Amino acid sequence: MQDPEPLKRKKIIPPPVVVLGLVGLGLFLRQYLPLPIVRPFPAVRFLAGLAILIGAGLLALGAWRTMRRHRTPVSLNKETVVIIDTGPFRHTRNPLYLALLLLYTSLGLLINSAWFLLLLPLLFLFLNYVATREERYLFARFGLEYQSYQGRVRRWL
Repeated sequence: MQDPEPLKRKKIIPPPVVVLGLVGLGLFLRQYLPLPIVRPFPAVRFLAGLAILIGAGLLALGAWRTMRRHRTPVSLNKETVVIIDTGPFRHTRNPLYLALLLLYTSLGLLINSAWFLLLLPLLFLFLNYVATREERYLFARFGLEYQSYQGRVRRWL
């Protein structure tokens, strides 16, 4: 098994910062090149955005509480102390990243900007890269225990 420390030391942009950057870019594009999603059914779009926003919040809260209960840090810069397979981690290995994707999607729906949906694949690719990097670290740190978890729980859903 390789030493997990070098994998953890490589600095990356924190995912929430990338989300904020894409929100800023989406708002900029919305302002100067408006591209609405749905004009005839604003109530449906708004309710869908609100439902996704609430779901993202509940998912993030559940993941955060589960991590806190297991005394493992949320920060990418701190050492993971345990593999968690309870709470939202029973269904996805990355509930916080999934919550960020849902949050970003909901914002696009709520402000009626297709730019958010067009930029969504960039966020997904970045989060997928971060998740892949984390998986290498977790395998190096926990070995077969993490590999078994990977076999039971999908990366996203």
